[in-house]
Amino acid sequence: MLQFTCGSSLPLDYSKFDGVVIGYHWRLFDKDGLPNDLDFGNKIIRGQFLYGHTHHAPHPLSKCQTIEQWVGKRVGRFPQVSEWILVNEFTDDLGIPYPDYKIDDLKRYCEAAHLANPSARLILGDFKPYLFKKWGAIANICHELKEEGFPVEVGIQTHMKTYNAPVILSRLPSVVEMFDIPVHFLEASLW
Repeated sequence: MLQFTCGSSLPLDYSKFDGVVIGYHWRLFDKDGLPNDLDFGNKIIRGQFLYGHTHHAPHPLSKCQTIEQWVGKRVGRFPQVSEWILVNEFTDDLGIPYPDYKIDDLKRYCEAAHLANPSARLILGDFKPYLFKKWGAIANICHELKEEGFPVEVGIQTHMKTYNAPVILSRLPSVVEMFDIPVHFLEASLW
């Protein structure tokens, strides 16, 4: 099993980890105003990008007209990122995609990311693995994308808390079995 840590602007010993996750708010420039080169040595770099609740249009500073342009620009700007959590938390509790995250939208975003970096893995992430209906719908979306040739994988956030850990641990194997693509555990935290 590969282990990742959160990338940050603080000095951190990355040698204990296989990879580094850079989030939505990763500093694009260092403290001196120079572009951040994402130099983590020989580590896998996993970037998070579109957040289903928030990103319904490109960031104004991107000067892009569409999300697809924004995805292409961002993914192309960081070729050293080998895995993109392209969309995260993009469905409600019933598995219904939020506005701008329906299957055709996801196809356009995957295509833009794939054109910008054909070797990067594309991961669709979501949370609440104890909600079977939600994850069944996500599995159907991923299956359809795979059938149409989009190289997607899935990421499951666990976020175990004292009160929900038994439920998550008991249901997680059934959720994993729903998928015919690689499954990643994201944001695996204990609260």
